[in-house]
Formats: sequence, C-alpha cells, structure tokens
Amino acid sequence: MLKFLINLIPISSLRKKLRKKYLGHFSLRNFEINNNTKCLIVAPHPDDEVIGCGGILAKYASHFDVICMSSAGVAFGNLSAKERNDLRLKEFDEVMTYLGINNHWIFETYGKPMFIDKIDSYFNEYAKVLDFEKYDYIFLPYPNDNHPEHQHITKNVVKKLLKTKKVKPSTQIMYYEVWTPIQNPNLWEDISEQMDEKIKLIKMYKSQIVDGWDYDRWAKGLALYRGMYVRPHHYAEVFEGLSLQKYLRENK
Repeated sequence: MLKFLINLIPISSLRKKLRKKYLGHFSLRNFEINNNTKCLIVAPHPDDEVIGCGGILAKYASHFDVICMSSAGVAFGNLSAKERNDLRLKEFDEVMTYLGINNHWIFETYGKPMFIDKIDSYFNEYAKVLDFEKYDYIFLPYPNDNHPEHQHITKNVVKKLLKTKKVKPSTQIMYYEVWTPIQNPNLWEDISEQMDEKIKLIKMYKSQIVDGWDYDRWAKGLALYRGMYVRPHHYAEVFEGLSLQKYLRENK
C-alpha cells in the first residue's frame, strides 16, 4: 500500500526520495543501458528469456548475451522427448538469430522431467562459455518462482558459478518474472513500444503455445498490470535489482 501511495505523487523528485527512504528502492535511472553496458540473461528453458525479458531484449538486443541451461525436451503429443528437444533447440536459435544476439548458448536435456541433475552436470560447460567479468547486469529468474528448476538455477547453479569465476564487482543482479510475480519489484522498464514485438517473440516458440498454454496472453496481461509503474505508458517489465554481494548472501 505504501508503494502504491508513493507512486501516486506527481512530483518525480519527491517520489524518488520517498522510495529511497521508505522502500529502499533503486530509482528508475539506476537501470541504465548505455553504449558500453553488457547484460546476460540466464534462462532455465527456451522461452523463459522472452516471457520475462522480451521487451528489454527487443529494446536493447545488441547489449545482451543469453544462456539457456536446459532445452527441456519432454515427450508431448506425437513428438518423442528427443524430437521435442530438437524442436526447442531450433526455436531458441531462431529467436536469437531474429534478435541478432550472436553470443547465445543452450544445453540439451531431454527425457522425463525434472532436469535438475542434468543441469548440474553441465556446470563445467557453463563455466567455460561464460565470462562474468564483462557483464554489468545478470538477469536471473525470481528466486521464489513457482518452478523448481527456475529456483535451483538462481539459488544454486548461478551462485556457485559466480563464486568460482572472476566477476565484475559492480555487477547488478536482476530478478525477472516468469511463473510468479515479483513481490517487491524495484526497477522497471517501459516496453509499450516493444509489446507487440515481445508477443511475436513468445509466439516464435510454437512448441509451447499449445493446448491452452497461452504464454503470449498471460505475458501481455502481466505487462499491462505492471504498466501502472510507468504511467502514462501502457506496458512494463519489472525486476528486483540487487547488488552482487547481496545476491551471494541471500537464498542460502
């Protein structure tokens, strides 16, 4: 309620002061993309990156690398687990190519869900391809996301990687939304002009928009709700930003 009331204040400088004093928020201007900014999105599965971050990806694609830790090939309909795995690999590559993201990686996992053990087995491979020293922002699934693999990647896999690799000390961690809304978002991005492109990206994962799994419709509804953070704009993506040091201390 306090956050809502502060957002109603028309004077932006006063809003920023009150957010900092009472909510401990980063201000909007702390999420800055400039010519030298480099970002990494860690996606548990193909499509998570565009459901959670498709707007900023469409807006700032040249600043992003993307790693997908599990292709999550599970038998569905007439497709075997391997066939669905191959389809998801193809879809991910098509989305990255469409966005012009040259540095992207995906790791094969197929069979019976869940794939936590297989994800863990790729730890050394993740470490080989990722150079954390170059990233200003690392985007991770919200640690309270209602998906065990999403939680495991944020709370365990990436944390272990960051503890064993050299990392830029000023790196900011950015939690994003997929299955569960972030309780206390403190950063947001207006994606009103990118909303149609975000929906297009989600729909490129044709294997996932099946049998009532309307990820495109759900993502648009959430972005519309989040748009209240950036009035008078219509659509937004929100994040929980925190320092690298705080992230490494949390979720133990």
